[in-house]
Amino acid sequence: MSVPQSFLQDLWIRKSVGLAGFSCLVYDYILILDEEVKFIWKAPWSFTKVIFLVNRYGNLLGQGFIQVVETGWVVHDSQDLCQRFNLFASIFMILSAESIHILVLLRAWAIWGCERRVATVLIGVYSVYLFLMLIMVALGMNSQSFHEFQYLDLIGVCVGVIPRMWFLFWASL
Repeated sequence: MSVPQSFLQDLWIRKSVGLAGFSCLVYDYILILDEEVKFIWKAPWSFTKVIFLVNRYGNLLGQGFIQVVETGWVVHDSQDLCQRFNLFASIFMILSAESIHILVLLRAWAIWGCERRVATVLIGVYSVYLFLMLIMVALGMNSQSFHEFQYLDLIGVCVGVIPRMWFLFWASL
């Protein structure tokens, strides 16, 4: 069994785009590190500061790990390892997006005067959104395509099939 040329081209594009995105993330860290030290590290500890730092450095570490696996720097042919990696990457992406959403909600609450009523509305709307998102994730993870990794024994990279219309979910984040 050989790998189709179109699949290899798509894999090269995926690796290139992922590496370019990670490079932009690292560049952003380097570019604004002095502002981060000035405004974040020297500020008193708060819930918002913790969320910001977990988001910022958790993303760097998580995306770094994802790039190491997805670019094939760690070559393997284990379906079990790919299933665990796929689960990790899915959970990581959700937590990453949600930490950003929480920061935006905290900012909105502060802008609108830190009122209890506003907090109740924001928490309610966010809870509905989170519930719907978790349903989508559960449906996607239960699909058979979540567990299939094409050409793993030939290319050594976890490449799964995305469930039909799944991109609409990620676009809504």
